[in-house]
Amino acid sequence: MATLIDWNTVASDGDPAQYPSRVPSNHLTTYLQGVIIAVNGDPYIQNTFGSVEFTTLPNNYLLETRSRQNSNQKDHYVHGHPRGQFRAVGDFAKHIVGLLRRNNLQNCTCPRCPPPAQIVNPSQVINPPQVANPPQVANPPQVINPPQVINPIQPPINPTTASSAPMDVDTVMDEDGTPNVFEELLYKAKQGERISQAITEPKSLDWLLEREAAGLPAYLESLKTSNRHVPRLGEIVLIARHLEGTQRIVRDGDVHRIVEPGIGYVGFPVWEAAVVTQVDKRTVTAGLLEGVNAPRFRVEPMSEIGNSSKAWSTRYEEISILNVRPFRFWQQILGEADTNNPKELHPTVRHALTAMASMSVVDRFHFESFGQEVRVYCKGLYVGAEFIVPGDLVQFQMPGLHDSVGLDVIQIQQIYVSIRLDREPHPQSIRVMGCTYTTDPNHSVGQYDRPIPQEELPTPSMRGFGNWYMMQAKDDLTYVPATVLLARLFEDGWYKAIVGTASYSKVAKNGGARHMRMDDDIINMLYGLKGVLPAREFSSKFDARVKDGDDGQGWYIAEDRVEQLDLSQVNGQDVGDKARFGFEDPDHLQEHHLQSMFRAYNYRRQGTKGKYNHTVPAQGKQPMTSGMAGSGMNGLEEPVSDEPFDEEQAELDHANRAMDKFEQEFNSRVTEDDFDAFIS
Repeated sequence: MATLIDWNTVASDGDPAQYPSRVPSNHLTTYLQGVIIAVNGDPYIQNTFGSVEFTTLPNNYLLETRSRQNSNQKDHYVHGHPRGQFRAVGDFAKHIVGLLRRNNLQNCTCPRCPPPAQIVNPSQVINPPQVANPPQVANPPQVINPPQVINPIQPPINPTTASSAPMDVDTVMDEDGTPNVFEELLYKAKQGERISQAITEPKSLDWLLEREAAGLPAYLESLKTSNRHVPRLGEIVLIARHLEGTQRIVRDGDVHRIVEPGIGYVGFPVWEAAVVTQVDKRTVTAGLLEGVNAPRFRVEPMSEIGNSSKAWSTRYEEISILNVRPFRFWQQILGEADTNNPKELHPTVRHALTAMASMSVVDRFHFESFGQEVRVYCKGLYVGAEFIVPGDLVQFQMPGLHDSVGLDVIQIQQIYVSIRLDREPHPQSIRVMGCTYTTDPNHSVGQYDRPIPQEELPTPSMRGFGNWYMMQAKDDLTYVPATVLLARLFEDGWYKAIVGTASYSKVAKNGGARHMRMDDDIINMLYGLKGVLPAREFSSKFDARVKDGDDGQGWYIAEDRVEQLDLSQVNGQDVGDKARFGFEDPDHLQEHHLQSMFRAYNYRRQGTKGKYNHTVPAQGKQPMTSGMAGSGMNGLEEPVSDEPFDEEQAELDHANRAMDKFEQEFNSRVTEDDFDAFIS
């Protein structure tokens, strides 16, 4: 149990004269959450108290919040120290530790308190004797630090083992006074230093909240043991809503129908594209996919990129995984729909297609430099619709091999951003590395042209796809650009449960494959992939943000998932440029589990730009009043408004009615132009 600190029992050096006209901040509760996290990371606190909590600042200290000019971002300042204000959370946390030592701050390590050697009792100062000619030391010995050996081919596989030696980061500061660790490392790399350094930002409130309160590391860790077919936070998926009770979606040849048990076919699903914003933590197995008590996910329909109106995203849905399909299936599910014909696609599908040639990385954790290259290792990558993490099996198109797109798979070990220092501006590209496998023996290497024994496959869920071959020596790693990644390879059991016989292909007759302990019918791993490349071509054509890059033409690298999908709200919370910092209730930090995923801390992020706000704007539909089962994300209450008429509410209600009408008439092929006329 944490020790509750009563500041009335702790001597404080705070001086109210330092802030005679300052206005107290109304964001104190949230600010203290970050300070407490930093304080509890100090070894002295851990050894003495275990952990501490406090609900106010030390006596005679005050928190001030200032808004930046022409920006919604806010900066926080703590006043009261005799030698100046605190701007970084980590600096003030050090001073808190000094106060709790109860020894007159003689060992305080904050930047405001003088070093211990300068804290002396004036009555004990003795003037030393004057030495006219102090002796000179000739040729003092030189201390030479041995060069650090860095092997660029072997990056830190386990983030927890990465070096975290202390470093001086005070030369590069953000506007809010927070040290910009990444810019400092990049500066040193440009000076020719060889660096292999863990990236930590303990003085950044956003970084602390993201890791401790919002639970980003825990979510990323959970993906290591979850099935690859389970929708992930921030992914774009196809959904079919409005199914009732025991109704199910089944395949009938190339057509999907809605089936009611005991009745038969009752209709056709209308497929929309939506963003996954909350996930169910229950383990999803093939057996569970057959039941009615299947996991449910909160999804928000995809709004148009580049359009300030995001009315579609307010029509969220809590939907069963049985009614969700990977977005890459869009062509096969929608029956070869013409992307240039708005009569054949739901508007949200067209909106999602626009984002397919974009990517962003998540949670940079290690910085490495050698020669003219810098590598920033990350823990996740959004490519188009999907979120990819180390450990995933991902189908890719081997550069130069266009005859069998999707038959090659890479088991990702590392994701990194490569930055070239020998050119201005510094070109950047995202790459992955790992072990590669193929079902095409023509892509195997030398002595590895024999099938891999099934018991030696990386995962048993690969067995249903036929024979596998190595594409490189067993101990080698393959580096490929992220632009050639296609999609995660799901478990063979998922294809059997969801796709059914359409995913099978006959590969042998008369038991010809049984000597490899495989069935005659194996799963066609190419099912659903034919829509990936056309979607990227569509995005390259219609997404105005797409620029040429090192890895090929037609890609947009965003700072984070919010920018990538041009989102303005997630789970009822403002994100991106609309967001503002500050909750009054720390419980709402849990609501930003997803927002942390979307903010992503990309390699191009300049300092701390995370902005939070717990106020839910008035809208036609409020977020769920309770979180997903086991998700740890509680719903938000609708704010009380004293205004007799809310223009934003009226506008959204009007848009909701228009979209209801559009959906009712969609099977009659109402065009997107008609929909625009409804809401204009």
